[in-house]
Amino acid sequence: MVYVLPNASLWIHWGQVWDITMNMIGTRDNPQFNAKGSETKNMLPWIISVFDKYSDQFNNVGNDDLKLKLNFAKESCIAASEFENILRTHDRHLPASVIQQLLAKYMRFSSLYQRAGGNYVQKHHLMIHCIRDAAFFGNPKYYSTYRSESFNGVLAKIARNCNSATFYSDVHIRAAALNVRDISKHAV
Repeated sequence: MVYVLPNASLWIHWGQVWDITMNMIGTRDNPQFNAKGSETKNMLPWIISVFDKYSDQFNNVGNDDLKLKLNFAKESCIAASEFENILRTHDRHLPASVIQQLLAKYMRFSSLYQRAGGNYVQKHHLMIHCIRDAAFFGNPKYYSTYRSESFNGVLAKIARNCNSATFYSDVHIRAAALNVRDISKHAV
Protein backbone atom coordinates (compact mmCIF):
# COMPACT_ATOMS: atom_id res chain seq x y z
CA MET A 1 0.00 0.00 0.00
CA VAL A 2 1.28 3.47 -0.86
CA TYR A 3 0.34 6.73 0.81
CA VAL A 4 1.16 10.12 -0.69
CA LEU A 5 1.63 12.64 2.11
CA PRO A 6 0.85 16.36 1.72
CA ASN A 7 4.51 17.41 1.92
CA ALA A 8 5.35 15.16 -1.08
CA SER A 9 7.02 12.59 1.14
CA LEU A 10 6.12 8.97 0.56
CA TRP A 11 5.54 6.14 2.99
CA ILE A 12 6.27 2.96 1.12
CA HIS A 13 5.33 -0.56 2.17
CA TRP A 14 8.36 -1.30 4.40
CA GLY A 15 10.36 1.93 4.31
CA GLN A 16 10.32 5.67 3.98
CA VAL A 17 11.46 8.26 1.49
CA TRP A 18 11.32 11.81 2.79
CA ASP A 19 11.43 15.20 1.13
CA ILE A 20 11.25 14.28 -2.53
CA THR A 21 12.48 17.26 -4.54
CA MET A 22 12.39 18.09 -8.23
CA ASN A 23 16.17 17.61 -8.31
CA MET A 24 15.66 13.95 -7.33
CA ILE A 25 13.61 13.28 -10.47
CA GLY A 26 15.78 15.26 -12.88
CA THR A 27 14.77 17.75 -15.53
CA ARG A 28 12.21 17.59 -18.32
CA ASP A 29 15.05 16.95 -20.81
CA ASN A 30 16.79 14.41 -18.58
CA PRO A 31 14.28 12.68 -16.26
CA GLN A 32 16.47 10.53 -14.02
CA PHE A 33 15.49 9.44 -10.51
CA ASN A 34 18.38 10.11 -8.15
CA ALA A 35 18.32 8.46 -4.73
CA LYS A 36 20.44 6.36 -2.38
CA GLY A 37 20.26 2.55 -2.35
CA SER A 38 17.72 2.11 0.42
CA GLU A 39 15.50 4.87 -0.96
CA THR A 40 15.61 3.27 -4.40
CA LYS A 41 14.78 -0.17 -2.98
CA ASN A 42 11.80 1.27 -1.12
CA MET A 43 10.60 3.24 -4.16
CA LEU A 44 10.55 0.27 -6.56
CA PRO A 45 7.09 -1.07 -5.64
CA TRP A 46 5.63 2.42 -5.98
CA ILE A 47 7.35 3.08 -9.32
CA ILE A 48 6.11 -0.24 -10.71
CA SER A 49 2.59 0.58 -9.49
CA VAL A 50 2.76 3.93 -11.35
CA PHE A 51 3.76 2.11 -14.54
CA ASP A 52 0.84 -0.30 -14.04
CA LYS A 53 -1.65 2.44 -13.19
CA TYR A 54 -0.78 4.54 -16.23
CA SER A 55 0.01 1.70 -18.65
CA ASP A 56 -2.85 2.69 -20.99
CA GLN A 57 -1.52 6.25 -21.28
CA PHE A 58 2.04 4.96 -21.77
CA ASN A 59 0.89 2.56 -24.50
CA ASN A 60 -0.94 5.39 -26.30
CA VAL A 61 2.11 7.64 -26.51
CA GLY A 62 2.48 8.60 -30.16
CA ASN A 63 6.27 8.49 -30.17
CA ASP A 64 7.37 4.86 -30.68
CA ASP A 65 10.87 5.57 -29.31
CA LEU A 66 9.41 6.99 -26.08
CA LYS A 67 6.95 4.10 -25.80
CA LEU A 68 9.85 1.64 -26.11
CA LYS A 69 11.91 3.52 -23.50
CA LEU A 70 8.98 3.52 -21.07
CA ASN A 71 8.63 -0.24 -21.53
CA PHE A 72 12.38 -0.73 -20.94
CA ALA A 73 12.15 1.48 -17.83
CA LYS A 74 9.27 -0.55 -16.39
CA GLU A 75 10.97 -3.87 -17.13
CA SER A 76 14.23 -2.60 -15.57
CA CYS A 77 12.31 -1.72 -12.39
CA ILE A 78 10.74 -5.19 -12.34
CA ALA A 79 14.18 -6.82 -12.75
CA ALA A 80 15.58 -4.64 -9.93
CA SER A 81 12.65 -5.62 -7.73
CA GLU A 82 13.21 -9.32 -8.48
CA PHE A 83 16.91 -8.87 -7.66
CA GLU A 84 16.00 -7.26 -4.33
CA ASN A 85 13.50 -10.03 -3.61
CA ILE A 86 16.21 -12.68 -4.06
CA LEU A 87 18.44 -10.86 -1.55
CA ARG A 88 15.58 -10.33 0.88
CA THR A 89 14.40 -13.95 0.88
CA HIS A 90 17.77 -15.67 1.34
CA ASP A 91 19.96 -16.10 4.39
CA ARG A 92 23.62 -15.18 4.58
CA HIS A 93 24.87 -18.25 2.64
CA LEU A 94 23.98 -18.07 -1.05
CA PRO A 95 24.32 -21.21 -3.18
CA ALA A 96 25.97 -20.85 -6.58
CA SER A 97 22.59 -21.17 -8.32
CA VAL A 98 21.23 -18.17 -6.37
CA ILE A 99 24.33 -16.10 -7.15
CA GLN A 100 23.78 -16.94 -10.83
CA GLN A 101 20.14 -15.77 -10.52
CA LEU A 102 21.35 -12.52 -8.91
CA LEU A 103 23.80 -11.93 -11.74
CA ALA A 104 21.15 -12.68 -14.39
CA LYS A 105 18.61 -10.32 -12.76
CA TYR A 106 21.19 -7.59 -12.31
CA MET A 107 22.46 -7.86 -15.89
CA ARG A 108 18.84 -7.74 -17.12
CA PHE A 109 18.21 -4.64 -15.00
CA SER A 110 21.41 -2.96 -16.17
CA SER A 111 20.77 -3.71 -19.84
CA LEU A 112 17.14 -2.54 -19.74
CA TYR A 113 18.06 0.54 -17.70
CA GLN A 114 20.61 1.60 -20.33
CA ARG A 115 18.16 0.90 -23.17
CA ALA A 116 15.62 3.10 -21.36
CA GLY A 117 18.15 5.94 -21.51
CA GLY A 118 19.66 5.53 -18.04
CA ASN A 119 23.28 6.44 -17.42
CA TYR A 120 25.75 3.71 -16.54
CA VAL A 121 27.58 4.82 -13.40
CA GLN A 122 30.39 3.41 -11.24
CA LYS A 123 27.97 1.78 -8.83
CA HIS A 124 26.65 -0.43 -11.62
CA HIS A 125 30.11 -1.90 -12.08
CA LEU A 126 30.65 -2.21 -8.33
CA MET A 127 27.43 -4.22 -8.06
CA ILE A 128 28.95 -6.87 -10.33
CA HIS A 129 31.82 -7.19 -7.84
CA CYS A 130 29.33 -7.34 -4.96
CA ILE A 131 27.49 -10.22 -6.65
CA ARG A 132 30.76 -12.00 -7.44
CA ASP A 133 31.92 -11.57 -3.84
CA ALA A 134 28.71 -13.18 -2.57
CA ALA A 135 30.39 -16.55 -3.21
CA PHE A 136 32.92 -15.70 -0.48
CA PHE A 137 31.12 -13.26 1.82
CA GLY A 138 27.52 -14.38 1.42
CA ASN A 139 24.40 -12.30 0.96
CA PRO A 140 25.39 -8.63 0.47
CA LYS A 141 22.46 -7.42 2.54
CA TYR A 142 24.39 -8.64 5.59
CA TYR A 143 27.60 -6.70 4.92
CA SER A 144 27.21 -4.12 2.14
CA THR A 145 26.35 -0.86 3.87
CA TYR A 146 26.29 2.87 3.27
CA ARG A 147 29.67 2.91 5.01
CA SER A 148 31.16 0.60 2.37
CA GLU A 149 29.54 2.73 -0.32
CA SER A 150 31.55 5.71 0.92
CA PHE A 151 34.54 4.21 -0.89
CA ASN A 152 32.77 5.15 -4.12
CA GLY A 153 33.36 8.81 -3.25
CA VAL A 154 37.05 8.09 -2.67
CA LEU A 155 37.24 6.35 -6.05
CA ALA A 156 35.49 9.28 -7.72
CA LYS A 157 38.04 11.71 -6.24
CA ILE A 158 40.90 9.50 -7.38
CA ALA A 159 39.39 9.19 -10.87
CA ARG A 160 39.05 12.98 -11.26
CA ASN A 161 42.82 13.32 -10.91
CA CYS A 162 43.85 10.54 -13.29
CA ASN A 163 45.15 10.86 -16.82
CA SER A 164 42.59 9.69 -19.39
CA ALA A 165 45.27 7.91 -21.45
CA THR A 166 46.24 5.68 -18.52
CA PHE A 167 43.00 5.97 -16.57
CA TYR A 168 42.45 2.38 -15.45
CA SER A 169 46.00 1.73 -14.32
CA ASP A 170 46.20 5.15 -12.60
CA VAL A 171 43.01 4.51 -10.62
CA HIS A 172 44.17 1.02 -9.67
CA ILE A 173 47.65 2.16 -8.56
CA ARG A 174 46.34 5.11 -6.54
CA ALA A 175 43.57 3.09 -4.88
CA ALA A 176 46.06 0.31 -4.02
CA ALA A 177 48.48 2.88 -2.53
CA LEU A 178 45.66 4.36 -0.47
CA ASN A 179 44.71 0.88 0.74
CA VAL A 180 48.33 0.11 1.76
CA ARG A 181 48.53 3.38 3.74
CA ASP A 182 45.22 2.61 5.44
CA ILE A 183 46.36 -0.92 6.37
CA SER A 184 49.72 0.33 7.67
CA LYS A 185 47.90 2.66 10.11
CA HIS A 186 46.40 -0.41 11.77
CA ALA A 187 49.54 -2.58 11.71
CA VAL A 188 50.90 -3.71 15.07
